[in-house]
Amino acid sequence: IRHRYTLHFFLADNTIEILESYERNSGCDPFPKLLNRAKLSKDPERQACAAVCDEAADDEDATTQHNYYSWEDLAIGEYLQIYNRRILLLDADASTRSWYEGHNMPLARAITVKEEVSPPPVFTPPGHDGLGSEEDSLQSCYHLLPKAPLKSIESLDTTEVLRFRARFETEQPEDVGRRFVISVIVSDQSVSITEFIQRNSGIVGGKFLERTRIKRTRPDGSVVMTDGRNSWLGLDDFYVGARVRMTGRTFVLFEMDEYSAKYMEARPAKFARSDKLAVLRKVHDQVDNSALVTRISELQKKQSQVDVEELTSVLNDLAVDVAQHDAFTIIRNYGDKTTMKIDLGALPQLLV
Repeated sequence: IRHRYTLHFFLADNTIEILESYERNSGCDPFPKLLNRAKLSKDPERQACAAVCDEAADDEDATTQHNYYSWEDLAIGEYLQIYNRRILLLDADASTRSWYEGHNMPLARAITVKEEVSPPPVFTPPGHDGLGSEEDSLQSCYHLLPKAPLKSIESLDTTEVLRFRARFETEQPEDVGRRFVISVIVSDQSVSITEFIQRNSGIVGGKFLERTRIKRTRPDGSVVMTDGRNSWLGLDDFYVGARVRMTGRTFVLFEMDEYSAKYMEARPAKFARSDKLAVLRKVHDQVDNSALVTRISELQKKQSQVDVEELTSVLNDLAVDVAQHDAFTIIRNYGDKTTMKIDLGALPQLLV
């Protein structure tokens, strides 16, 4: 670390005083001086002796015989050896420069030293210890006196709730028939899960998960990180046909209520899978027209309408990124909402 000093040279008795100069937030203890006013010898050994004894009381050595620093030794760009430190003279004030010019020893230009400022280390918060909420525990990493995390007024609004019916993605016989209602609070993306009560199932229904925010996790249980921080489930992760991993289990969302459907359709910019024009455009860009017409003609020989699951199967065979929610949006806008079916004859006009 480079320290800044202010050097005073007194012409009356050829003594030197060196003061410490501290910058704000330098992290150094504010000590006033490096050197008290005294004559400074050019000999490092005599400097060490002068620091612990009084040279003036030594009768054997005369003061004039010592090689002390004088004003002629001070120049811009010169180094002074002081207590095993090499101090570079960078600049002088206007009066000092004027005095040196009057004695035919003009000082050189000031030297600019470029400080290499290293970037601050990236803060990586420690893992949550499981006590309390993660947001509350994280405040201890930012403040010496932790404060409760602030909540916005919007996050306190619990009136807008998206509800989905879900099931486990499992082959265990005892879990195949279990059904859940997943409620997503729009304001803060928190999730609560309730299980349907089924008679003689041997499983107690009711509250399955208290309202909380849920981290994105991989199948092995590790948390997905984004820019060094935990990634949380958001509104984009919940739609019909989505597979969401929560509480160590994978839930398959297969239905949503009417309020949720209307809410998402009224906000197409926020929910792209509920935007009917965006869904049609995506299917049109990915599907081969001739292959789609051929597939629809084959189905028309057996039936005249298709439901959400059948339409999803048709599109998945011909396109890449088509979810059940996309078929759900097409049928709600161009089919029969009551039966949730659409005529096969209307599909070529929409998708081709």
